[in-house]
Amino acid sequence: LGKMLMTIVKFAYVLIAVYIVRKILRYVRYRNKCTANKRKADLIASEKKHKTYKLEESKNDDKIEACKSVRELRALIVSQKVTVREVVTHFCRKAYTTGRELEYTAEEIFENALQQADLRDAELKECIKNGGNPDRDLGLFFGIPFSVKDQIYVKDTITSFGVESRATRRVDHDAICVQTLRKHGGIPFVKSNLAEACLGLITKNKIWGAAKHPLDKERTVGGSSGGDAGLLA
Repeated sequence: LGKMLMTIVKFAYVLIAVYIVRKILRYVRYRNKCTANKRKADLIASEKKHKTYKLEESKNDDKIEACKSVRELRALIVSQKVTVREVVTHFCRKAYTTGRELEYTAEEIFENALQQADLRDAELKECIKNGGNPDRDLGLFFGIPFSVKDQIYVKDTITSFGVESRATRRVDHDAICVQTLRKHGGIPFVKSNLAEACLGLITKNKIWGAAKHPLDKERTVGGSSGGDAGLLA
């Protein structure tokens, strides 16, 4: 009986040792994965920080800035008082300057947005050339740039949720809401910052930084959609 108890105790020690080793190995793998994810996230953030764009000012910037609604901005576009490219460039420049400084933005998709703007301008000219009525025939969001929170899929962009492990994860399709806005002529131009995993009352994560209040950088813009809130402000 004594030998049997000793055998059971030894076996129990072996099981405990195996369990502890497995836990240690799992923790080591987890830490290695975290380190690798951090490197990827730092690289993405660094690439964004050092990428430059030439976004020229337009004589129509004041008209664009004066618009108080999507309807007013669309009316300017379809009446050809401003071009879609001018509108998109204006919003891209805001995101590039103020958006970067106050960390309102995630991935910048300015180049693609400007390409889409040129296509919209060509579509408007074709509509008028064929005797159409742009206000009636073109989409409700025709030529309107829009930001997309970095939890919502936009084709060929990073959708990170502000989580390091997703820092390089690109998606191959648009979310339904983005599809709908595109169908009506809208143009996504930037992914906006958010709380990590969308779980927080402030907009802060280890990839895109902490979004700051436009009037007081010591304060937050709230969350989890603080990037969009800041861009609107």
